[in-house]
Amino acid sequence: MNAASSLLNHASRRTDSFQRTAFRYDHRNDLYACPSGKHCRNYASPRPGVDKDSFMRYRASQHDCQSCALKPKCCPGHPARKVMRSVHEGARDLARDRSQTDAYVTSRRERKKVENAVRPSQAYPEARSLAPTRTKWRKR
Repeated sequence: MNAASSLLNHASRRTDSFQRTAFRYDHRNDLYACPSGKHCRNYASPRPGVDKDSFMRYRASQHDCQSCALKPKCCPGHPARKVMRSVHEGARDLARDRSQTDAYVTSRRERKKVENAVRPSQAYPEARSLAPTRTKWRKR
């Protein structure tokens, strides 16, 4: 686990501030909107874009955060809010959206039935003891 993903995991367990899910991502303009409606723009160092950890960093204006009533809940102890986004987050968003559809739920249920029928030893660990074991060949 790299430093950026461990930072994301740590930040996701915080209870004193807003989660990243409270921020809406605007694909068209490549920015996040905070719960109060202010914008967080992509300012990766040393230039806008993707950093070496494959994350894009979005920061709100310090001026906007200072005058915001939600600052104590949004970014306690920091002058402005920062939001990190993986370069793969677009694909994850698409997968999350598709997983909520009725077609996906039906397909998943049918796929699990087939998987359980084809691989009972993985679906039911107690069936492993009944499966034949492979013998190891000795070198001559």
